[in-house]
Amino acid sequence: MPNKELKVVFFGTSEFAEVVLSKLIEANLNILAVVTQADKPVGRKKVMTPPLVKVLAEKNKISVYQGEYKDIPLKEADIFIIADYGEIISKKILEIPKYGALNIHPSLLPEYRGPSPIQYTLLNGDKETGVTIIKMDEKMDHGDIVDIKKYEINRDETYIDLIEQLAELGAKTLIRLLPKYISKKIKLNEQDHNKATYTKKIEKKNGEIDWNKPADEIYNQWRAYIKWPGIFSQNIKFNEIEIYRERIENDNTKLGELFKENKKLLVKCQKDSYLEIFKLQPQGKKEMDSKSYINGYLK
Repeated sequence: MPNKELKVVFFGTSEFAEVVLSKLIEANLNILAVVTQADKPVGRKKVMTPPLVKVLAEKNKISVYQGEYKDIPLKEADIFIIADYGEIISKKILEIPKYGALNIHPSLLPEYRGPSPIQYTLLNGDKETGVTIIKMDEKMDHGDIVDIKKYEINRDETYIDLIEQLAELGAKTLIRLLPKYISKKIKLNEQDHNKATYTKKIEKKNGEIDWNKPADEIYNQWRAYIKWPGIFSQNIKFNEIEIYRERIENDNTKLGELFKENKKLLVKCQKDSYLEIFKLQPQGKKEMDSKSYINGYLK
């Protein structure tokens, strides 16, 4: 069965899912419907905001369903494609389409199961990640592996970068393998469940900086949480940073203290390591660059 004749119901919500859906649309897959989470209040003013997937689907005149499954044309689908949907789907639902449900997960399963694989990858300073296509079962990220692709991480890549790269890699991999999968020409491989590791949902408190950690760990925290919740300390949010590699002589500053060095704004971390701050935002103020902060706070 050619991909364009395959009837698809897509489940997804986040930025990752939006990129995947856009690639499926570009590939002319026959997407019957998009299932996503409900609109949610966003920002200080709590403005009700639709998921990015909903906006993309409506732009392409694809029916969108939020909430209950009863009105979704599930039984018309040949296959479900799932990417960061954010909700548990029951076994009963997953078994409706004749070809089952394929999920694109942004890690090398069984490593980093759960809701935050990209953040954990960056937090741990991993040099390699990837995407895994699995045939879903009722357990979280537990299904048999259909295909797996690796991706080498650049040390400067952030969560925002990896969202784009891994979503594109996952979508292209899925589109390529669909004909063989439908024809049952792909051997599925069970995950080694004894090697499974798990991630947790990211909370705002995860962004608080512990200055007793070395600079590279705090830098990785920034890479992981750049989208949300950011990293912060002492009523200051640090929006753009880099590890400072030059040696500093006779430094008497305290951990977490901001100071000026050769017209640069630095902060001291554990093990005599330093971060250079390019953009930051004191509480109640607008974002400012390092020069503005030095002139306003450190003179």
